[in-house]
Amino acid sequence: PFHSHDKQEHRAACLHRFAGHELLAVEIMAYALLRFPEAPSHFRKGVAHTLKEEQEHVRLYIKRLKELEVCFGDLPLYRHFWCHTPYLTSPLSYV
Repeated sequence: PFHSHDKQEHRAACLHRFAGHELLAVEIMAYALLRFPEAPSHFRKGVAHTLKEEQEHVRLYIKRLKELEVCFGDLPLYRHFWCHTPYLTSPLSYV
């Protein structure tokens, strides 16, 4: 709950979840690039650009977590997006 974010450990847990979400986004975008090498170049360039931005988001979260004395990976991570990879059958289905 938002009202519990006055405690450092709760803020860290929330940021850890966000960092995990960002990392999953990076992984799925990399998967899409590998899965669809024949996709139009503008699609692949767009995905690669967004992937780079998401990597920076992960770095920022990890930096803030260190300030809160938590290492990324200390708390459980989720793999929710990976459950959807069987449905990524084309660049359009990825979008």
